[in-house]
Amino acid sequence: MTSISSVDPLYLHFNVEEHALKLDTFVETARRAQKIVRELNRAFFNDDLKFEIIVRPPIAGSFLARLDVRIFGGIAVIFTFLNTDIGSAFIEGLTGETPEYYARKLGEGTRDTLEDAQKWMKDQEQSQNAPSGPACAVGTAITVAMTKGILQLEKDKLDKLGIKYGDLVEAIEARNEFYEACLADNKVKGIGFTPDDDFPIPRSSFPERAVKTRRKEEDEDELPWTVSTETITVTSPNWDKEDQSARQWKGKDSTLKTCYFVVEDDNFWQSVKNRELEVGTLDKMQVQWAYQSINNRAKNHRVLRVLKLNGQKVTKHMSSQEMKTTLKSYKDAVTQSDQGLLFE
Repeated sequence: MTSISSVDPLYLHFNVEEHALKLDTFVETARRAQKIVRELNRAFFNDDLKFEIIVRPPIAGSFLARLDVRIFGGIAVIFTFLNTDIGSAFIEGLTGETPEYYARKLGEGTRDTLEDAQKWMKDQEQSQNAPSGPACAVGTAITVAMTKGILQLEKDKLDKLGIKYGDLVEAIEARNEFYEACLADNKVKGIGFTPDDDFPIPRSSFPERAVKTRRKEEDEDELPWTVSTETITVTSPNWDKEDQSARQWKGKDSTLKTCYFVVEDDNFWQSVKNRELEVGTLDKMQVQWAYQSINNRAKNHRVLRVLKLNGQKVTKHMSSQEMKTTLKSYKDAVTQSDQGLLFE
């Protein structure tokens, strides 16, 4: 039987020329991988898992980053999770291995079932013994394999697991930000998660993996809309109108806060189609948008009108009557960027 190390590496293998990678790319991707581990712990293991992640130097001759995941406490909660219906489905869906496979890893065939594994862990706890090497090794292997699954599985496979709006929404958003960081670095041609020179995720698939996901709030559809005028610096556009449900626009507002939004202005999209707009690297977009406030945070931004793009006039403001037709209920808000409109 193949043994499992008590320190399991999470490989981030970047296909880059000259085996060099921007520091920002490495830091952002490593942080997102760490966040996924943390969210797995929160969502499935009640934050009982004690772990740390160690960064190892890249292997010479490549840019293969190695993050060593060390688990040193709370192992029993993993096997409790394994022995539930939802746990069994998630483990097999994310790792490709059955829970029984991991149970057998605990004892060279002496613990063939999850019940055996749970009983063994319970006996250890009752005797106040620290979990043994095999338990930490298997717990680490499961955690790393689940993290890899979230990073590398196709969107439709993740959706089938039911985690798009579930407890792992923050982990999926971390995956989104992982691929956004890769997309922002034009030197990265592909990604792999093994030491082999195999990069199954090419750059062309980064955008579809950088999908903004959120938890749908209760009674969200009934919340009123606030309408304001804002100036946005676009950092990640999406010039495909029909693709906005999968990948929203991303930018920074006048307070430099990151925001995600969709553009609903038909006149704007017609101008895009006719190639009438001057587009740059970081576009400045003055918009009239609507958003909802959920737990004192602005969410669900909808750009009703693109007023200007890089100083070029695009569309006029939406009237109050038009807003009544478009939005169930709304209120006007004055923002800092509104003040300049008085002098235009």
